[in-house]
Amino acid sequence: MMKTGCTGTERPKNGTGGLRRVVLALAVLLLTCVLMAGAVSAEGTTAAVDTYDQLIEALADDTKSSITLTASIDATAEILVNRSVTIDGGGFTIKATAESWPTTGNTEKHLLGIMKKTDVANDITVTLKNLKLDSASKAMGLNIFEPGKTVTLTDLTLTNSAGSGITINGATVEASGLTISGSKWGQSIDVGLGTAENVKTSSLTLSGTNTLSDVYQINTDNPDAVTVNVDGYTIYDWYYWYTDEGKFMKYDNYKRTWTTNRDFATAVEIPKVPGSNAAVLVYDTEPNVYALHQDIGNATKHFKADDSVTQLQDITLTEPITIDEAITFDGNGKEITVGKMTNRAAALTVTETAAGTTLKNLNMTASSDSNTGATMQGMVNLLAKTTIQGGKLDMSEMSLDVDGTYGSNPTVVCIAGGDKNDGTTISGVTMSAPKRKSSGDSGVVHSNTFCVFINSAKNVKLDGNTFNLGDTAKRSVGVEVRGGSTGTV
Repeated sequence: MMKTGCTGTERPKNGTGGLRRVVLALAVLLLTCVLMAGAVSAEGTTAAVDTYDQLIEALADDTKSSITLTASIDATAEILVNRSVTIDGGGFTIKATAESWPTTGNTEKHLLGIMKKTDVANDITVTLKNLKLDSASKAMGLNIFEPGKTVTLTDLTLTNSAGSGITINGATVEASGLTISGSKWGQSIDVGLGTAENVKTSSLTLSGTNTLSDVYQINTDNPDAVTVNVDGYTIYDWYYWYTDEGKFMKYDNYKRTWTTNRDFATAVEIPKVPGSNAAVLVYDTEPNVYALHQDIGNATKHFKADDSVTQLQDITLTEPITIDEAITFDGNGKEITVGKMTNRAAALTVTETAAGTTLKNLNMTASSDSNTGATMQGMVNLLAKTTIQGGKLDMSEMSLDVDGTYGSNPTVVCIAGGDKNDGTTISGVTMSAPKRKSSGDSGVVHSNTFCVFINSAKNVKLDGNTFNLGDTAKRSVGVEVRGGSTGTV
């Protein structure tokens, strides 16, 4: 025995206390293992897969919170993700290899679909990363449909979709590091609506470096109902006449696209309307959106103050253009041919509410059967301060019958409006008055013709213009001033 401390108590020398410490350590270790096992059980485990069947089996096992690919996989049918899970592709590829692939059904036509189970109320959150999806031009790409919670996509490559690269319906998606190309529908990402009442919208947030190589990098057919958060992209709205599924034809904004790789500020085919190109491009500084319009007449109904409008292709008018807001219009070297107008109306009118409008490079020609500009109202009718710079306004080929079928006193430009038209300027424009008729005595027009008719306007300035007068039995006048108008010619 040996004494301990100052009490003089003796203890054995055989080391039984050390044994107790070992037992205690083993108990702590065992408890730790049990707790760790419980934690793993709560969080789930990771499944490593290298075949299609293994992937489907792992997706069906709710205890697998994450799945990692260890090899590329050949898919013979759509891979459906209907629970919360993280899939790490490990840089490998899932490729559609079936000889044929369904073209209908949200759970059949895609290579990979994310959609919660219809009989389960719980929403799901899914992460896909480091994965390549090759649809082989058979399957559509990735479909995200009403998952309920956020889907995260990181470092994904999608190629050769039979539709859009990624389709988002009724979902919130955060993505970065996307590479998408070869999508048959020309859309890298299509953002649409869900069907349930509480998910009739979608949201996409795109960050980091992404390479979207299709014509329409990001697209929606529901511009007013989806949210796209992305920097460095140019936004285009598409307005056109369209009959959808047998419904009546309506002119509206049917499409919005975000792009970094294409300048749509040229004549370009309207989506879903083969053979029809956009007529004008409208730039709205607020909210910094370009709008492509199939129809210039309907485009004017959407003009806002300070918009910039560029003509993209040659246009034939049978209905007048009315400008009610102060805009800048650039004819861009294109032609406007004026046919027969309703009520012999002016082809283009700047109204009293559009003071400050600028018309540049406007090339407008009346056809031989046109009836525009009759009774001195002008082929171009200016009722508020307007600046016209360059271009041509040509009525020389317009035929006027002796009986006035096509109107009398045809005028190229009429400047009126009284006090509301103060400071109109026309410079560098070539104007040609009508010079012949379709029948009658020696082809002579029995009417006055005017290049510019100024009636009750103030401080009009005409500078550096060319007036080509017509051959008439009465008068053909370069500039006629009436009604107390003032200005410089």
